[in-house]
Amino acid sequence: MNQFYRALHMPPKRLLRKVMGEKEIYTIAVRPRPTAEGTEPLPALEGGPYTLLPRREGWWFADPLLYHRRGKLFAEAMDLSTGKGRLEVCELHDDGTADDWRVALEEDFHLSFPMVFDWNGEVWMIPETGSDHSLRLYRCKTFPTQWELVQRFPTDEELCDTILQRDPPRQPALCALPPLHAAPRRTGDRRRPAACRGHAARRARPV
Repeated sequence: MNQFYRALHMPPKRLLRKVMGEKEIYTIAVRPRPTAEGTEPLPALEGGPYTLLPRREGWWFADPLLYHRRGKLFAEAMDLSTGKGRLEVCELHDDGTADDWRVALEEDFHLSFPMVFDWNGEVWMIPETGSDHSLRLYRCKTFPTQWELVQRFPTDEELCDTILQRDPPRQPALCALPPLHAAPRRTGDRRRPAACRGHAARRARPV
C-alpha cells in the first residue's frame, strides 16, 4: 500500500488523528460463513463473533487471501519500523483458529496483496510489487513457503492489487493505478470505469 496516496485520500478527521500521533494497527479476523437457507453468505456487520488471527508487536497484517483448497491464508505482513511489507501464510482451521504466521515470500522491496491461484496443475502467485515498478509472476516450488520468480514484467506505472479474471482460455489481470496517475476520462473513452477502494479512486485496467 502506498502511504502517500493513502494520506491524500484519507478523511480529514482520520488524517488529523494520525498527525496527532495516533497509530493505526491493521489486523485480520475470521468467522464462519453462514450456510442456513435464506441467510446472506457475506454479512457485513451481522452474524457470529470474529476470531482474531495471531498478531505480532510492531507489525500489521492486511490484504488476506484464503486459498480454499489447502486451508491456507496468505496476507501482507508489514514491519512498522521499516514500512516494508512481506507475504506470510498461516493454516486456518475449521474452528476459526490459526497456526502461527510463516514467511511465504520476501524481497528487498515492499510486497502486498498476494494473488494466489491454480493454473495448469501448479500453484502461482502475482503479488503487488508496484514499488519495484513491475508485475511479477511466481511459481510455487514447495507449498506454501517456497516460490520462484518466473517472469518480471517492467511497468512505467506503480500497479497495485492485481486480480485475475477467469475467462478461459485467457486469464486477464486487472490492476489498480494510484489516483495521481489516473488521467481524466474523455468523451468517448471506453476504458473501464473507476474502481473504488476505501477513499482512493483507482482505474482498473487489463494488463
